[in-house]
Amino acid sequence: MLPTPGGPLCAAKLAERAARWCAPFVLAVVVGCVVSVPERAPDSPADPVLHLDRARFVTGTPGDSAGDDPAASPPWQARALPDLWRSHGEGDFGYGWYRLEFALDAVPKAAWGIYLEFAHSSFEVRLNGSPIAAAADFDAVTLAPQSSQPQLLAVPAMLLRPGTNRIDVTLRVESNLPGGLSAVEVGPRQELDGRYLADRFWRADLPRALHFTLLVAAAFMGLLWLRRPKETLYPWFAALCSVWALRGFYVASDGSWLQLLHRLVGNAANDLFLAESLLVGCTLLLVVVNRFAGRRQRDLEYAALVLGLLATLVVAPLGRLVSELVLPAWYAAAVVLATLAARTIASMASRPPYWAHALIAAGAAFMLASSAYAKIAACSMQDSPAA
Repeated sequence: MLPTPGGPLCAAKLAERAARWCAPFVLAVVVGCVVSVPERAPDSPADPVLHLDRARFVTGTPGDSAGDDPAASPPWQARALPDLWRSHGEGDFGYGWYRLEFALDAVPKAAWGIYLEFAHSSFEVRLNGSPIAAAADFDAVTLAPQSSQPQLLAVPAMLLRPGTNRIDVTLRVESNLPGGLSAVEVGPRQELDGRYLADRFWRADLPRALHFTLLVAAAFMGLLWLRRPKETLYPWFAALCSVWALRGFYVASDGSWLQLLHRLVGNAANDLFLAESLLVGCTLLLVVVNRFAGRRQRDLEYAALVLGLLATLVVAPLGRLVSELVLPAWYAAAVVLATLAARTIASMASRPPYWAHALIAAGAAFMLASSAYAKIAACSMQDSPAA
């Protein structure tokens, strides 16, 4: 019996063909990334790296003396690091100075460095009053939305001195962009290199590599669709991979292409895009799973797609307050759609071809796990995308 176009057997054949071409590439990317990442050594009592998680903080304006003369500035406040500005109910933009101190018995002979897990929106760092590093856009007219990558800064040996040393970190936060500083680590460059490379791998390099493979899969499925235009699984799968890849790139890299959305709803634009892309992605996941299983839920699928694609156009111009009110409903709808897709996958698990169903389940698990990672990165590290 020949497989019926669009039916389960035909879908299994298509999945087998796609997997045969895509799986080696995906495996090579993941294995290459994992093998290349250095292991981060755990902290120990003998760890030569100094972990600074207490600072004094004061806000100011460009050109004032807050960063140089404490007596000429408002009272300094004690802050625990990491510190997110929005958690204090302060204005979401401006300039702020963090002052940290550490003591040395003698000037170290080995090269030292300063490691910042994140410093956003933009930063400048001084050691004992001398500038040692600044973000490329620190003095720009305006700051664009972007992820905050780990920073490993070289420390000139001539700036270190026996006794107390002072680090001043100046943050510049643009209106509608988040602001905050992680704990600061100071120590031998050799020790900090592994921490920096490991954090950059998990927060940026690996997510980018995985989402790049999704774009490759989307292109491959698009080419297959051109050859077999009657197979509806291909275009839906390509759309699913494209949406999830864009969502991942937004979390792990640059979000400047959403500047218009940021101007309309401010910081809520980050959550708005994450919620909207999750809703569309879960809808496409349900469509792909249904096509694979030979099921049809057209009314639900198309209604969810229209809601996800048009809701942002309607909600964004209404401002931040309205967008924050509708976000829970969007996440609830995405959870319902993901649950329906998972139920369909579970119902197929007991039927052959088993490997094809396992492939679909693994793909769905990866996409849902990446969405969970995006939400964690958005909420816990910087209240916005960018880990």
